[in-house]
Amino acid sequence: MKTDAKCRSTIPSQRVLRALLVVCCGWLASLHAAEPSPAAEIQQTTDSTPGEIERNANLKDLEDPTILRRRWWLQNEFDNLDAGEYNNKLTFGYIAAGKMTDNEDWGFRLEVPVVLHNAESSKRSDAFGLGDIDVAAGTIFRLSDTVRTGGAMEMRMNSATHSRLGDDRWRLSPFWGVSWDISKHVRTELLFQFDFSFAEEPGVKLQRTLEVHFPTTFVLPDDWSITVEYKPQVDYAKHEAFENIIRAAISKHLKDRPLAISLSFEQPLNSQPNQFKALLTATYFLK
Repeated sequence: MKTDAKCRSTIPSQRVLRALLVVCCGWLASLHAAEPSPAAEIQQTTDSTPGEIERNANLKDLEDPTILRRRWWLQNEFDNLDAGEYNNKLTFGYIAAGKMTDNEDWGFRLEVPVVLHNAESSKRSDAFGLGDIDVAAGTIFRLSDTVRTGGAMEMRMNSATHSRLGDDRWRLSPFWGVSWDISKHVRTELLFQFDFSFAEEPGVKLQRTLEVHFPTTFVLPDDWSITVEYKPQVDYAKHEAFENIIRAAISKHLKDRPLAISLSFEQPLNSQPNQFKALLTATYFLK
C-alpha cells in the first residue's frame, strides 16, 4: 500500500483497531488494580488545606472532559504548517454546567476563534478573521468517588470568513470517555472521538477520523502540574492512514485566584519535525 504525501504509514484497520482494543482493555483492567485505600485518602486530605485541595482539583480538571464545571478560557494556538506558513488562532471558550441528579451533570461548551494566517514565503496573501465556531453539549456520570464516564456531541460550524481560516466544512464529533483518579495527585483518562464532516465546500475532501486519547495528569508541589498524552489517529478518508501524536503540557495555578496558566506542545511523529502546535491557555474557574 502507498503512503500519502505527509509520510503517514498506512495500516489495515483491523490491525489498528485490534492494537487499540488491547491497550484500552489493559487500561480498563487497571481500574480494579490500584484503588487507593480509604485510610490513605483520608490521611492525604487532612494533610492539605482547602485551598490546596481546590487548586489540585482545578489542575486535574484542565485536561478532563468528564468534569463539567463553569469556566472560561482564552487560548492562543500556534500551528506551524507546510511551506513555511502558519496559523495563529486566538480562541475564547466558555463552559456552562449544572447538576441533573446527584450522580449526573450536564454541560454546554462554546468556542469562538479569531485566526491569523501568515503565508510567509508562499505566493498567497495573508488572511485574518473569524474561524470555525465550535459548540458541544453532553453529560457525565459519577460511577464512584474516583471514576467518571460521559459523552458529548461536538459540532464545528463552517463559519470562517476566509477559506484559509477554517476547514471549509461542517463537522460532527461524538465522543465518550472514562476518567480515573488514581490518587489525589494523579488522574488518567481514556477518550474515543470520531470526526465526520458534511456539507463540504466544493473541492474540499470529507473527513472520517477516529481519535483515541490517553492523557495522564500529575499534580506537582507548589501548584504545578504536567500532562503527557498519546493520541493515535486513523484517517479513513486517506486509505486508513495511521498517525501517532504526542502532547506534553505544563500548568501553573495561581494561589490567590481561581486562574490557571497552561503551555502545551503537540507533535505528530509521522510528519516533518517542523510541523507542530504550541498552545498557551489561561483558564478562570467560576463558582
